[in-house]
Amino acid sequence: KPLDYLVPHPRSALLKSDVKEAYWDAQERPEKNADSNVAYIGLTALALAALGAVKGRGKMRWFFLSSAGVAFWSTLGPELWGLPTPSWLIHQYAPFARRILLYKSFVQFGVAGVAGIGFAFVLARTHRKMLYTGIVAALMVAEYAITPPALSVDLNVVPEVYQRIKALPA
Repeated sequence: KPLDYLVPHPRSALLKSDVKEAYWDAQERPEKNADSNVAYIGLTALALAALGAVKGRGKMRWFFLSSAGVAFWSTLGPELWGLPTPSWLIHQYAPFARRILLYKSFVQFGVAGVAGIGFAFVLARTHRKMLYTGIVAALMVAEYAITPPALSVDLNVVPEVYQRIKALPA
């Protein structure tokens, strides 16, 4: 689903709010595992990618934009508005590679490439490169950080099998 790229992970440290119930649990999917469906690009990366798409020059911009576009188009399923997509070709001729979720990472790689071009544009116009790099790095770490799931075992209790092994002679 295209909105998967804009909705953060349900365990996002800063952006989680009610996103699990409001979005991830509400989607019609064969599995209710958001971990395998999350494709969050991030607001910082999207802003830098928009800047890179507008201000960037050269062949690399078009390479990253076109590869991200084709990969995004491939994640929309075998048909879109009755027309075959690149996924249709994959389903027909390369069934071993038909898991659509694989192509979400290529969308992210393409956006990251264009975002890199946008960030290079920003850095070329400032003398405070370290400051801007630190700010962008901090924003991205905060945006992508997830909280670990609650532990399902009590680590204070030693399982019986370990107690028996400890009691064995050396």
